[in-house]
Amino acid sequence: MRRAARGRGPDRLRRSDAAGLLAVLAGLTLWLSLSDGFFRYLRPTMRPWLTASGVFLAGLAVATAVGAWRDARRGDDAPGGSPVASLVGWLLVLPLLVAVSTDPGALGAFAVRQQGALAYVSAGDFDLEAHLRTHSTAGQAPSLQVHQFLTAAGGSEDERRLLADTPVRLTGFVVHDRDAPPGGFSLARLMIGCCAGDATGLVVAVRGYEGAALAEDTWVEVTGRFDEGLSGEGRTPVLAVSSLRRVDRPREPYEYPT
Repeated sequence: MRRAARGRGPDRLRRSDAAGLLAVLAGLTLWLSLSDGFFRYLRPTMRPWLTASGVFLAGLAVATAVGAWRDARRGDDAPGGSPVASLVGWLLVLPLLVAVSTDPGALGAFAVRQQGALAYVSAGDFDLEAHLRTHSTAGQAPSLQVHQFLTAAGGSEDERRLLADTPVRLTGFVVHDRDAPPGGFSLARLMIGCCAGDATGLVVAVRGYEGAALAEDTWVEVTGRFDEGLSGEGRTPVLAVSSLRRVDRPREPYEYPT
C-alpha cells in the first residue's frame, strides 16, 4: 500500500502556500524591525530580537520552498494539501497587511483616557539637580521626559522646590480634560516596558495657556514651571506654562522605564 505523501491532508497547508506565507511574514517582520514603524509597537531594545525573528522566518520560508520544489519534482505535489486550509492561512495575513497599509500610528489620547488613573512611575536613580545643570545650554530651559518630571514632582521637598524654581521643557500630546479651567489641558505621554500592549499613561496638567485652541493628540513642547500650589497631594502635577509651540510627533513616541 502506497504511503501518503508527507504534508497532505484536509487540515494541512500546501507546502508552496506555507512557503509563501512564511515569506510574507518574514518580509513584514523585517520591514517593521528596520523602519520607524517599529517604535509604534516595541521599545528600542527589542529591535535585535525582532530582526532575528524575521531572518529566522525568511530561512524557514526558503527551506519550505525547497521542500515544495523537491516534492514537485518527485510528483508528490498533487493535490499537496487542502485548498481550504491554504485559503484560511492566507486570510490570516490580511490583518497584518491592513495594519501596514493604513498606518494606525502610535497610541494617543484615547489610550490615556481609557486608563482613568495615573500610575506611579519612577525614573530610577534620577538626579534632578545634575540633570538640570548639565542640560541647560544656550539659555534654553532644560528638557525633561514626562516620567522624570512626575518623579521629581512626587519626590523630596528639595526636588519639588528646585522644579518650581527652574523652568523646564516637556514634550507630549494634548489630552482634553472636561474639568480643566480655561487655558488648561493635559500633556501626556505613554510609557512602555516591552510593547504597546503594556502602555501606561503619564499625564501632567498644563495651566495658563492663552493661545489658539489645540486639537487633541496635537504634539506640543511646553516650557514652564512646576506649580506646587496647584499640585495638591494625590493630584496630577501642574506645569504653569510660559511658552508653547507645536512640534512633529517624535520618532520614538513612547517613553521607557530606566
